[in-house]
Amino acid sequence: MTKRERVQAALARQPVDRPPVAFWRHVPEVDHTSAGLAEAMLAFQRRWDLDLIKIMSSGVYCVEDWGCRVAYRGSPNGAKTCTQHAIRQVSDWAKLKPLDPGQGALGRELEALRLILAGREGDVPVLHTVFAPLTIARKLAGDRLLDFPMVPPKYTAEKGNQGMALKPVGTGPYRFVELVKDDRLVYRDLARAMVEDATWVFLLQQVDIYASRDRLSWTPRSDQWMPLHEAVLR
Repeated sequence: MTKRERVQAALARQPVDRPPVAFWRHVPEVDHTSAGLAEAMLAFQRRWDLDLIKIMSSGVYCVEDWGCRVAYRGSPNGAKTCTQHAIRQVSDWAKLKPLDPGQGALGRELEALRLILAGREGDVPVLHTVFAPLTIARKLAGDRLLDFPMVPPKYTAEKGNQGMALKPVGTGPYRFVELVKDDRLVYRDLARAMVEDATWVFLLQQVDIYASRDRLSWTPRSDQWMPLHEAVLR
C-alpha cells in the first residue's frame, strides 16, 4: 500500500498492510518563516519516512494577526505561547476583525503548506491543524477566558465589562437538545460554525466533542475515538 492508501484505509476502518505510523514535534527556532517551517517538516519526513506529514506550526499562529505576542519559553515539546493576549477585557472581543488568510501569520502558514506539498515525495498525506473556535478563544484570552465572556458589543456598552460576569445568561450559538447523565450532552444549531458535509472531532479538557454542520455533542472519553483538533488532510 502507498502511504495515502494506508492512511485512508485506516481512517475508513478497512484492512491495512500495517498500521500507519506518524509522530511530530514543534520547531520553534524556524517556524516563524514559511521556508524555515517547510524545510524542517520535509527534513523530518526524509529522516523518518512517516505515513503522513504533520505540519507543526507554532500552535499560536491562529491568533498572531489579532495582536497576540508569541514567544518560545523553553517548553520541552517546542511549543510557543502567547506572552501578551489580544483579549484583556470584554470589550476587546468586539475589536476582532475578519483576517485576510493570504497575509500575515495565516499567509505564512499557507505558503509553508504550498512549499511542503511541492517538496514532499510520493503521495504522503499532509496534515495541518485548523484550531477549533473555542481553542482560538482560549489562545486569545488565555487563562482568563471565563472572565471575558463573548457578548454582543451593545450588551457591553450597556452593562460594562463586568455585566456578563455578574449575571451570565444564554448558550451562545447553540440550542440544548438532551443530557444523559454520565453519557452525553447534545446541542444543536451549529451550522454556521461548521463546514458543509464535514465531521469534526476535537478535545475539550476531559471529554470528546463530535460535531457535524448541524449538531454538537460530547461524551466521556472513549478508546473508540481519537480526540483531535479540527484538522485538514491534504
